[in-house]
Amino acid sequence: MTRTTPEGGAEARPRMRASDIVIDDERLSLAAKGVFVTVTLLGNGCRVQDLAQHCRDVPSSVEAALQELTQLRYVRVDDGAVRLEEAPRFGIPEA
Repeated sequence: MTRTTPEGGAEARPRMRASDIVIDDERLSLAAKGVFVTVTLLGNGCRVQDLAQHCRDVPSSVEAALQELTQLRYVRVDDGAVRLEEAPRFGIPEA
């Protein structure tokens, strides 16, 4: 699926946001997609506990979503810090 600029119209150019690659991945649950978007908003390298503070889900749900993202190589978790794999691929500088 190709997304376009919000203005739309005949002159709109396709534009990819950081989350589009993940949002369009049908292998991921909606929870995992939400966690990925939250990581991009909080910043590459945010802590797992930061994610838990931004939702009402139990910690095991956040961990399950992170596990999905890890299995598909979208993120890695190092000592509690969530880092995007190949962050520049998503338009985000490495932290």
